[in-house]
Amino acid sequence: RLLEANIRSFLQFKSGINKGIRKTIKEAPEMFFAYNNGITATADGVGIDEKGNITTLKNLQIVNGGQTTASLYTSRKNDKSDLSKIFVQMKLSVIPENQIHEVVPNISRFANSQNKVSDSDLFSNHPFHRRMEEKSRRISTPRKQGELHQTKWYYERARGQYLEEQSKLTESQKRAFKELYPKNQLISKTDLAKVLVIFDCHPYKAVQGAQIVFKFFAENIVKEWDNSESTFNDAFFQFSIAKIIIFKTVQQIVSTKKDEIRGQDRAIVVAYTISSIFYLLSKQNMSVDFEMIWKKQSLNNAFLAQLNKTINFINKYMLEQTLKNGMT
Repeated sequence: RLLEANIRSFLQFKSGINKGIRKTIKEAPEMFFAYNNGITATADGVGIDEKGNITTLKNLQIVNGGQTTASLYTSRKNDKSDLSKIFVQMKLSVIPENQIHEVVPNISRFANSQNKVSDSDLFSNHPFHRRMEEKSRRISTPRKQGELHQTKWYYERARGQYLEEQSKLTESQKRAFKELYPKNQLISKTDLAKVLVIFDCHPYKAVQGAQIVFKFFAENIVKEWDNSESTFNDAFFQFSIAKIIIFKTVQQIVSTKKDEIRGQDRAIVVAYTISSIFYLLSKQNMSVDFEMIWKKQSLNNAFLAQLNKTINFINKYMLEQTLKNGMT
C-alpha cells in the first residue's frame, strides 16, 4: 500500500542500478545516505509534536524511490542485511486530500524526469580528459596560408561546456571566441573516443553506439594512463587532432556518395575504411605523417585519392555480402 502511487514495481536485483543499491547495503551501508538520492513522498495529513518531530502521517505514499524502498526491504529479508547504519533522506510534500489525484502524478513525473547522466559524463574528470582540455586551450593550430589568425581545437571535457562558456560572454566576446574556437573544431570526448578506437583498428566497437565505444575506450585509456601518463603529451594531442581531421574528411567524402552508399551503412563504411588503411599500413611497418596533417590541417591529394578508393572497396564488399546472405 505504501507504493501504490509509485510508477514501477520492484525491478528485482537484475538492473544495474538495483545491483548497485544492494552492493552499498551489504558492503558500505554507512555510505548509503551519500550515494542514494533518497525518496520522494506525499501525505494528506501530518502530525507534529512541540519539538518539531513528525508523529503521524495520513495516507503516506512513496511516489519516487520505490526501488530504494524495495531494495532495502528485500535485502533485509533475503540477505539478512543489517540496516542499522543506513540513513535515507526523504522529501515530503503534504497535499490536501482533494488535490491528491492532480498533484501526485505530477510529482512522480517530474521527480523521475532528469537529464540522463551517461558513463562518459561520469568519466569526464579523469586526468586524461583534463589534460586534453588543458592542451586544447593552450595549443594553437599552425597558421594557414592567407589566414590572419590562428585557431584552436576546443576539447569539450564536460557535456555542454562549449555553449556554457559562451553564455558568460558579451556579443563581441562571443564572436572572438568563435573565431578562436570555430564550431567545426569542437571535439566532444565521445567523438575523440570513437576516432581513437577506429585508429586502433577496432571498427566493430566504434559502430556500436557512443556509450558502448566510450566504455571500451575508457577501460583501455585508464590502463595506458596508469602505465605511462607521459605518453599523453603535446604530440599526442596534435596527432589526435590529425586523426580527427582524417575521420571528418572520410565522413565528408562518404556523405557525397548518397547514391552509392546506403544511409544505414555510412558510419560502418567510415569506420572500416580508416581501420582497414591503418591495419594494412601497420602490417608493412608504415604510417601516415600525422605531424604534416597537423601542420597543414588538411590531407594531400594522394591520401584523398586512396581514401576514395578504399571507401568504394569497403562499400562494394558490404553490398556483396548483403546480397550473398540474402539481407536487405
